[in-house]
Amino acid sequence: MSTTSAEQETTRLLEGAAQLEITFGRDDAIRLLSFLDLFYSWNAYAGFTSIARSDAVRLHLLDSLALIPYVRDAGFVVDLGSGGGMPGLPLAMCLSGSRFALVESRRRRCNFLREAIRQLGLGDRVTVFESDARRLATTIPERADVVVARAFVGPDELIRISHPLLKSSGRLVVMAGDGDVSPAQDASPGFAFERSNRFELPGGTEKRSITIARRLG
Repeated sequence: MSTTSAEQETTRLLEGAAQLEITFGRDDAIRLLSFLDLFYSWNAYAGFTSIARSDAVRLHLLDSLALIPYVRDAGFVVDLGSGGGMPGLPLAMCLSGSRFALVESRRRRCNFLREAIRQLGLGDRVTVFESDARRLATTIPERADVVVARAFVGPDELIRISHPLLKSSGRLVVMAGDGDVSPAQDASPGFAFERSNRFELPGGTEKRSITIARRLG
């Protein structure tokens, strides 16, 4: 990427974050973009995404960072179905006071996550768990303040998987795209619906919703 293109992406990222009412410095933006470059350098090997690199600031980074207001007070966050680290790694880069568990079942993607964590210097705060959904409750020994999920599984299964991972009164934060189904207000056993927020990603017309539910008991 040319210097001019890199500067344009940095500006686009900072301006988009500001529209989401998220603030971080230029150095943080450059670091996030370096992660994005690493993500795409592994894409052919690990099969993360079909989204073009030219759309990735909006559809990967800003999409992930939109969760910051809902997790910034969490000490320990579990990212279910982390794939190539979205949203867990961008969140971890911006929330230096939080620890993260990235849950992914596919070996190649776990290899990438470990390498990204190493290159980003996040090894003291971010851990990869190579696990399928059926073994999660025993794989992660610590209960989370927040579980986040982005394009992981259907709402019923997500509720079932998340409940034992969360502390009492911990929060499940689900991001859904246009046409995706989130846990419903009246159909989430073991959880109390808190709120749902709908918005468009900065720089485009892609619709997103973020649903928050709190674990009961």
